[in-house]
Amino acid sequence: LLGALVYKTCYEELKGPAAMLSLFQKVAERANQRKEHMTWRSPITAFPVAQAYRKPTSKRTELKYGDEIIKVQLQVWEETTLNETKQKTGAAPNIVHSLDAVHLTMCIHDADYPVTVVHDSFGSHAGNMKHMFYHVRQKFVELYETNPLEHVLGQLHSSDLTPKKGNLNVADVLQSDFAFA
Repeated sequence: LLGALVYKTCYEELKGPAAMLSLFQKVAERANQRKEHMTWRSPITAFPVAQAYRKPTSKRTELKYGDEIIKVQLQVWEETTLNETKQKTGAAPNIVHSLDAVHLTMCIHDADYPVTVVHDSFGSHAGNMKHMFYHVRQKFVELYETNPLEHVLGQLHSSDLTPKKGNLNVADVLQSDFAFA
């Protein structure tokens, strides 16, 4: 009950994120209609991403162990089945995570100092933090100036869903103290 209320409130109050969630769900619905798993290559790195959610089928069998008969239920994952619900709910986080991974890769590749990462968080020695502070923002701007959303939507046969751009100048992230924590 509380979860549904939070979801409803977020959807009503956070118009931009709600529109993006809806967009990614439409992309998944289109893939579902084609009976295809969503697959794309990340921009810049060309890393292959496959959202291969499949439905398991259950098979019952009996195993003989000595004099005992043991009844077992197995889940078998068929290559041809498509879990349309999971594809729809996974589309937004998986696309976003794939873009986060590109950003992380760009930061690590171009860093001239030791960097440690956990998921989408960065760390370095205290003496390198001032450089990292700028470097992470610089790579973010570099990535998003390439229009990665359009890149992914094109591969997912959904270029027509590309939203109208607002007036954000992504380069302003370079001056932001709070773009990343």
